[in-house]
Amino acid sequence: KELVLATFKNTPPNQNELDAAQKVLKQEGKENLPTFLVELFHVSANPGNTQEALLAAGLPVKNFLTSEDPEVKKQYQQRWLAIDTNVRSKIKNYVLQTLATETYRPSSASQCVAGIACAEIPMNQWPELIPQLVANMMDPASTENMKETTLEAIGYICQDMDPKQLQKNADQILTAIILGMRREEPNNNVKLAATNALLNSLEFIQANFSTDKERYFIMKVVCEATQCPDTRVRVAALQNLRKIMSLYYQYVETYMLNALYAITVEAIKSDINEVALQGIKFWSIVCAKELYLAIEASEASQQGRPPKHTNNLYAKHVRKYLVPILTETLNKQDKKDYDTNTSRAARLCLMLLSKCCEDISPRTPTHTNAHAGKHTRKHTRTHTQARTHAHTHTHTHTHAHVHTHIHTHTHTHTHTHTG
Repeated sequence: KELVLATFKNTPPNQNELDAAQKVLKQEGKENLPTFLVELFHVSANPGNTQEALLAAGLPVKNFLTSEDPEVKKQYQQRWLAIDTNVRSKIKNYVLQTLATETYRPSSASQCVAGIACAEIPMNQWPELIPQLVANMMDPASTENMKETTLEAIGYICQDMDPKQLQKNADQILTAIILGMRREEPNNNVKLAATNALLNSLEFIQANFSTDKERYFIMKVVCEATQCPDTRVRVAALQNLRKIMSLYYQYVETYMLNALYAITVEAIKSDINEVALQGIKFWSIVCAKELYLAIEASEASQQGRPPKHTNNLYAKHVRKYLVPILTETLNKQDKKDYDTNTSRAARLCLMLLSKCCEDISPRTPTHTNAHAGKHTRKHTRTHTQARTHAHTHTHTHTHAHVHTHIHTHTHTHTHTHTG
């Protein structure tokens, strides 16, 4: 044990020392897990140790708390809950301190917080965690590193837990995320962590999204993030728009008219492949969603009842503008640095537009029509197959000119809801 702790405090430890320490760790974890965890977290929470030491101490702890295998993960959670409450409290205090000291990414401290949270929150334990994470974001003294690791922890928690178990914390979680995403946040790493956390939280904030004022703030920070000069943030923000369209189609009409069309078309035209890909996939989601709604409406009509949901026909409204842009995207595929994934995404989007709108502009190249026709014949032989195809696409969780649209919508909405 002394060997392990001494190794982690070396500057930096060499590989042989680390390998020897990891062997001891494995055995120590089996024989005396509580003491082992306390001592390792004590190392990882000490800002006087090297970052190599903090990482080396943090990773084995994370691996003792969580696993990608659901059955093993469940066993680890039960093992954690069997540890004495006072010992667990000491460990949790250390792990929260570690959020301020670790600079490696992805943060093992954030993953440890999430690992413990996933074991305890479903058992109505650690109720102070979410308020503490929000406090980290609101404290003016919090460093950018603290904010980033805090948001990473929130993102992991949202990703790994059943959304139903987090609904009671939705307001607090959303507060922390919005603080990290707002335009005034100067650090793009913080903004990225917040944007990723929002992506993982969208499924359990339905109550927030159904409220005009709260939906406005969510959409405002997401739309603003699509204009961030950091490509990572732009891509993550566009991924949020895709998921929002998939989950909350019925709430986005105002934003589609005022911002989303301009934002996504601007993205499709981008020379950055990752950005263009997200813009294209957004419209594939729209088309697939509306194809599903059309099938649903047809079934409702046959049964003599109104459809459950309204189809806003966004695809039909924009097809004459969107098809030439997607066609131009296909024409870029001969360029040396062009991403073939973007080309494939453009073809799929054109195919879905064709299915949504029955036909598309004759300006679309013949090879694209042929591809779409072949795909359509293959996947729409029966009504049921079409429904399945649309449903699958819908639920896959998959610049300067736009500022005016965002600003205009912001002004209009603020005037409407604060009078």
